[in-house]
Amino acid sequence: MEEKFIVYSVLGMIFGIVLFFNGFRTMKRKKLMESLPTSKIRSLAVGFAEIHGTVAADSSRIIKSPISNRDCICAKVLIENTSGFRSTEKLGSNRIMKEVLMGENFFLEDDTGRVLISLQDAELDIPVSFESTSDSYGKFHPDVKAFFKEHNLKLSDGFWSFQTYRCREWIICPNDELYVLGRADSNPHLDKSAEGGIQNIMMQKSKNPNIYFISSQSEKQILEKIDSKIMGQLVGGPLLIGGCLLFIAFNLLNFLGDEIWN
Repeated sequence: MEEKFIVYSVLGMIFGIVLFFNGFRTMKRKKLMESLPTSKIRSLAVGFAEIHGTVAADSSRIIKSPISNRDCICAKVLIENTSGFRSTEKLGSNRIMKEVLMGENFFLEDDTGRVLISLQDAELDIPVSFESTSDSYGKFHPDVKAFFKEHNLKLSDGFWSFQTYRCREWIICPNDELYVLGRADSNPHLDKSAEGGIQNIMMQKSKNPNIYFISSQSEKQILEKIDSKIMGQLVGGPLLIGGCLLFIAFNLLNFLGDEIWN
């Protein structure tokens, strides 16, 4: 009986248990979204809220995305080690090597007004604007290499250790439509609020519940994706646990059978 496969099976069971209980957490988020009405910006009050609007095209806030060089309000760049084997990492897991968030807080507006949106601690659900994977020697796309040089970034594992890396970029652009779920609370940037905005309110991370979600999809699309995720977690978790248990039991019986006959 291969001990390493038993270890993998036990790890699989643990992952299945985590996956199963995460399904209930995801279900709780879905119920919260379904029960919370979408607020008009002018009607926002302090408390947990969801809003939908368009990113205001304030030219003073527009930056160039660091990889794709597009006009945007904010940009997030993530560098991950995607090597199949690393001595310091679990097999198959991605290691975040560098994460860079560029841009300022921005305004979201609807037909009633505008409100400041914080980028801090936000979970972004927006399309990937750029993706590039290095070769086995750590060589990247020229635009990615330029980004590393500009920001004086170096990967701790080195480019010549037969490691592979993935670089992804996400951007939020002027006039993008966004759904925001979080806490409407006091605005610490009153001097930056535009005339006609909700000057004493800013959307930011909520502590209870611990959610701050910014998405380019509609609420209906988000809920449909959450339904699929819940199904995968609540069904996939027990299936993974059961499969690992069967594998362990099968190998244990084979082992005991060999011991008896020998």
